[in-house]
Amino acid sequence: MYHCICHPIFFLPLMAGCSVSRQKTVNPDTLSPGMTVNSPKTDEAASPTKSSPPPFPSFNNQAPTNNIQPHFNKTNPNNEIRVSKNYKARFNLFGYYKWLASLSLIIDKKEMAVEYYTKAIEVDPDNYEGYDYRSKLYYKMGEHEKGIVDCNKGISIARKRGVFEKLCPNRTLSRRGAHYLNLKKYDEAIKDFNFTIKYRPNFAFAYYDRGRCYLRKGDYESARKDFLKSIKLDKNNILTESCRDHLKEMEEMRK
Repeated sequence: MYHCICHPIFFLPLMAGCSVSRQKTVNPDTLSPGMTVNSPKTDEAASPTKSSPPPFPSFNNQAPTNNIQPHFNKTNPNNEIRVSKNYKARFNLFGYYKWLASLSLIIDKKEMAVEYYTKAIEVDPDNYEGYDYRSKLYYKMGEHEKGIVDCNKGISIARKRGVFEKLCPNRTLSRRGAHYLNLKKYDEAIKDFNFTIKYRPNFAFAYYDRGRCYLRKGDYESARKDFLKSIKLDKNNILTESCRDHLKEMEEMRK
């Protein structure tokens, strides 16, 4: 695995958007990563098995008006997603499946989340965020070839809509470079990081990742410059220690 650092472009935030009535529920945005999803015992709920995701509801591409709101419970031993009929929420279908993918990730069911992101893309194949989010997940799963395909599609959509510069440099473009880096395609990765730095010159992670490419290619002087630049821009000290480790590594190699 290439990264051991919590890279901001690989975060998978929950999508909240439900309005809840009668019963008090836990806000999905405040859940800890280990929290599971369940419904109250009093609810009539359709529960999936541990080995398969909940069935995709059929709304014939219409925005559902009687959707589901999970009830969160730390004590669920089966790590299931169970849906309660006592709650109502309104999503468009794309947002609905994206939301279910986020819930799947809470209980560490990545394959299930891929299914939901895929379903979201099927509903709205021209939505940039579907490919962006699924490419993040493919990165976490080590599926770098698939991640590159999604990044390419997302970048293409962003260019057609005239939002490439706004959305892509420190998201899809930088992530595609990280996918290439993990596949040891250093020249392709460097091109993506160069473009990222062109549009986001203060993005510390682009210098850090490009520095790793140069290091692997044996271009130690370029790598040294990028690691030093990353340290300078790393206001939260997320990358500083790793950069210094690489600088120390290069010094040892010169001896």
